[in-house]
Amino acid sequence: MTSGRCKKCPPGGRCERCKARDRYRQRAYRGGIPRKLAKQIAFEIIRLATTGIDDDPYLLPDDGLIDPLAVEIVIYGERRIALTHAERLAAATALVQRRGTARMISMRLSLPRIITESECLNSTVPVLRSFASYGI
Repeated sequence: MTSGRCKKCPPGGRCERCKARDRYRQRAYRGGIPRKLAKQIAFEIIRLATTGIDDDPYLLPDDGLIDPLAVEIVIYGERRIALTHAERLAAATALVQRRGTARMISMRLSLPRIITESECLNSTVPVLRSFASYGI
């Protein structure tokens, strides 16, 4: 991941500009969670948060469409809006891929119950346990 040195780098080291560039590249190439695995984790988080809840004010009836603008609003946490189940799953998948925690995902999606990392660790679903303990 190290880059070549520029003309301003001191002998035997790197200048601040080169160090910053290397840090940026390391963040960019860190590697994300595969989409299929992220979708499975997102589904389990939503299932865990909505089990036993009959009335959810932020859940719209499913119309078969996914509104990308609504999903983007939720991903960036601009405000709380009601979503369909498919939109919730799309937003949660994107948040998992962006290294979001279970608590942040359940708060941004306005789920009826906030899921903590300890709940994921104690879950019977192996994917949630590995997500909480290692951050996959």
